[in-house]
Amino acid sequence: MRLDTLKWNDHTFKQLTKEAKLIYCFLEAHCSTAGFLQADESDIAHGIGLEGRSGLNPFGNVVVLALKELEDSGFIVRGDYDLSLIHISEPTRQEA
Repeated sequence: MRLDTLKWNDHTFKQLTKEAKLIYCFLEAHCSTAGFLQADESDIAHGIGLEGRSGLNPFGNVVVLALKELEDSGFIVRGDYDLSLIHISEPTRQEA
């Protein structure tokens, strides 16, 4: 496992919430060499040590919101939403 430590200098990465950063690091550490990981929200929540909570969504919305944030910022690309195939990618930059 080798994490990209330069990611912490990336302006877009710095703007992410702490939950999104934690989940990104978890995804990066567990993805294949091609950058793919098959996991759902409960796998990710369990992997980062998030305790289950009672209610409709046992993990709160923390994982769901963080994955959405990572997807919107271009750090991940998600496939099927029942069991996500997640691809870790570099965000696309638009030059001014």
